[in-house]
Amino acid sequence: MFSSLKKSKTLRSLLGAAAFFAAGAPSVVQAAPKAPQQITQSAIKACDQLAAEYAPICEQLEGNFPYCYYGKTGNITVGCGVHVKDFKAVQHLLALKVTPKKGKKFVLDNKERLKKMAGANWCDPKTYLMFPEVAKAETIKVEDCQGKCPKNTSEVWNQALFLMPESTLKRINQEAIRFHVKNAYECHPNLFTISPSLRLVVVDLIYNLGYGKYKSDFPKFQEAVRKNDLWQAKKESGIKDNLRRTDAHSILIDSALLCESRCFKQSVLQICHDHRSISDKRKFAHIKTHSERAFWKLIDTCTQKNYSWYQGNKQMSLLKAANKITKK
Repeated sequence: MFSSLKKSKTLRSLLGAAAFFAAGAPSVVQAAPKAPQQITQSAIKACDQLAAEYAPICEQLEGNFPYCYYGKTGNITVGCGVHVKDFKAVQHLLALKVTPKKGKKFVLDNKERLKKMAGANWCDPKTYLMFPEVAKAETIKVEDCQGKCPKNTSEVWNQALFLMPESTLKRINQEAIRFHVKNAYECHPNLFTISPSLRLVVVDLIYNLGYGKYKSDFPKFQEAVRKNDLWQAKKESGIKDNLRRTDAHSILIDSALLCESRCFKQSVLQICHDHRSISDKRKFAHIKTHSERAFWKLIDTCTQKNYSWYQGNKQMSLLKAANKITKK
């Protein structure tokens, strides 16, 4: 697809490595990496912006479940794959425990209905008429969400279900994302000197794998990020048995390569649609499916940010060069 592009030289560091923040960072039970350096307002702003940009992508890749379930690791999980016990800051937030009537089941595939159920006013008797499958609804705290839960693959559940109101769900996801952005910055002090789309790939790998596994299993990718070697980063960004995520990483890094090579004239969706010589017929095929359209449109929007970022860096380099000439 990009055979005409030459491997670019490593980008000069245009921005100093800003230290990450401690104030406002999520408090977690698990041990965190080494403490960050001096706190700066610019670091807080940059990291908050990156977390906000990644949030909708995370929701699409992880799913955003409004109820507690057992994930692959056997931990009680909610939202975008968040292990709720790991985050102290959310334990006091409100949740809802709903118990079904005898012979009734909760349909877990109907997330919109479950969200409405979680946010309903259960002090009003009429609410029970809206959700006839519910026998009892109790307001509890997140820390009280313990006991039997459905698996992440379950379609129905006939026992008590722990639901998260929208405000609680949003806070839980934010805490998890900000924590992993923190890890990304601590692992890569040059995080804010690389292209916007590569930053998203770094954060997504850490979010999906966990910081420890990312550090141990992806040394070549880490080295590529430190050197800003986009070609090597793309090669090492794949996740085994997760083709959807791997393709998303590939598209994000490809857009950065196009910008760096001054060939950014098409959107990623146009590139994928026009590309006919690709050997792997599977790749990008799912982009055309209706159910995936929203996700790939989101990825496409993220790639567009690379163009303005590279243009800004180019102007900054020219300004620095002009200043040097003026001083001479």
